[in-house]
Amino acid sequence: MFTLRPEVFTLLRDATARDALQAERTPVFAVRAGHEWRALVPNAASAEGKARWRLFIAQQPIALSEALRALEAARLAFATAFDGESTLIFVHADEVERALMVLTRAGFAVQTPEHELVPIHCSWRLPEGGRANATYLAETITYDVTHDRWLMRLVDVQVAPDVPEAMRALIAEKVGRWVWVPSEARQGLALPLKYETLTGRVRWFYAQDPRAGS
Repeated sequence: MFTLRPEVFTLLRDATARDALQAERTPVFAVRAGHEWRALVPNAASAEGKARWRLFIAQQPIALSEALRALEAARLAFATAFDGESTLIFVHADEVERALMVLTRAGFAVQTPEHELVPIHCSWRLPEGGRANATYLAETITYDVTHDRWLMRLVDVQVAPDVPEAMRALIAEKVGRWVWVPSEARQGLALPLKYETLTGRVRWFYAQDPRAGS
């Protein structure tokens, strides 16, 4: 199993900063990216703001070489380290969702941070033509490996300003509901949805955990 940590890590500027943070018992990780060694720490004033990384912790025992090959085949930039107990895999923060998809599709379980919110973009076909767009913030519940999909619970929404008022109300009332979304939705793909998903004629939103009825 992998665990995705909620912290964002950044590169240290110099060895002096590294030594100072170590003296304060701030975790500093020496990681290998290709042929280079780098030092990463959780966000700090002494760190470079441009290079943002997220951490996957590989719990032993797992087929680590298979996970690394899957990341390499997807052309993901990553760096590795070992803390004496677990293998650490750092990926760029803007690639974390793609890394998550690659690892889960390779057959690895990944535990995501509790209460971490992911934007889910939705685009509904309007009865009179055109589309209505909105973005939900969603909490990750679980991954379904059989269907390559994620169960999410919607906790907030932002509706595009040109959406008709009646439809805005239908979109907003879905906050708090549960949905299954494909892995690509976590990477920013806008989901093309039928208007009937809002009216309930096509079931997509669930008032309760849909696993309870399966």
